[in-house]
Amino acid sequence: MSTISTILKQKEAIKALKSSKGITIISKRFSPIIEEMERLLLIWIKDREIVGDTITETIISEKAHAIFTDLKEASSGGDAGESSTEPSSDDFKASRGWFEKFKKRS
Repeated sequence: MSTISTILKQKEAIKALKSSKGITIISKRFSPIIEEMERLLLIWIKDREIVGDTITETIISEKAHAIFTDLKEASSGGDAGESSTEPSSDDFKASRGWFEKFKKRS
């Protein structure tokens, strides 16, 4: 009953979610900063592949963290109202687990 009630209360938010291509189950919603970081990271990876650079997990993780930090600074400096809606974005770590899930999503 509790789960059904929660789903019904969040019906509009759930319908508004955009899932990535190929994703059929939405179990966790990422903050907008993390979604934008992953989008920009994919563009960067494609650019590196076109150039012919070798890309390792460590390089991708470092770049992800750098992009995230830049986006976070830009959003907190430019729009103070959004920082209160993204409490989980403060603790992003480009861990091995994140990397494995990123590979599956991408």
